[in-house]
Amino acid sequence: MENLNPKIAGKIRNVNVYVGHKKCLEPQYIKKTLKELITIKPSTEESIKDWHIEFEKCHPFKDGNGRTGRILMNFQRLKTGLPLLIIHEGEEQQEYYKWFKQEGDINYSTTPNRWEILKTMIYEDKKRMDGIK
Repeated sequence: MENLNPKIAGKIRNVNVYVGHKKCLEPQYIKKTLKELITIKPSTEESIKDWHIEFEKCHPFKDGNGRTGRILMNFQRLKTGLPLLIIHEGEEQQEYYKWFKQEGDINYSTTPNRWEILKTMIYEDKKRMDGIK
């Protein structure tokens, strides 16, 4: 935490960024996307994972997106009664990175509104879980 850059820490980015060779969401879509994302209340392990992937695809900050996203994911896990997910370097880390590779070649820089799909997935998850109770 001692290496935080006060010029960018906690601020929504206003420039394009890339993760690997993939361009992240265009800056003009970030605030709208975050507003949509915070309305979604994932309630299962799978929907929490999907929410986390969407947050990381948005990549709202110049730095700290992974740490912030994992904190939010674990907060959601605890609210749902799931244990914390600690991702250690090595094999666990590689498995975690696979979550993002499963998304294929969608160009997230120009696909800012996938929320209806995500909301539907979470709704279906919740319906399925309610049927189990």
